[in-house]
Amino acid sequence: MIGDDKSKNKKIASDNQSIFDAEIIMRDYDKVNELNPDFSFAYYNKANILCTQKDFRTAISNYTKCIVIDPDFAEAYFNRGLTYLFIGEDVKGLADLSKAGELGIYKAYNLIQRFKK
Repeated sequence: MIGDDKSKNKKIASDNQSIFDAEIIMRDYDKVNELNPDFSFAYYNKANILCTQKDFRTAISNYTKCIVIDPDFAEAYFNRGLTYLFIGEDVKGLADLSKAGELGIYKAYNLIQRFKK
């Protein structure tokens, strides 16, 4: 099946390009944090990328840095909460979702209710 091989090769090339792109983006965010350590969005965006790479512990660390800099960053609480739930740390995850709800992300409350059922 020559067509299947071409499809597999394109998929591998695409995956390799995505990994390369993510590495470049992460280096750029590291540089941003070096130049401006209080720029919370860089930590938030790094955490989102880390989640796509399944590096959940490091993502949580970056969400936490973001929250330390900006304690009202609702999306960071929301995403950190989802990440905690994904790795099985339910108490921390539900607490973060609750905080996200308090800060205006009301769909967090729906997730909390579904999770508790």
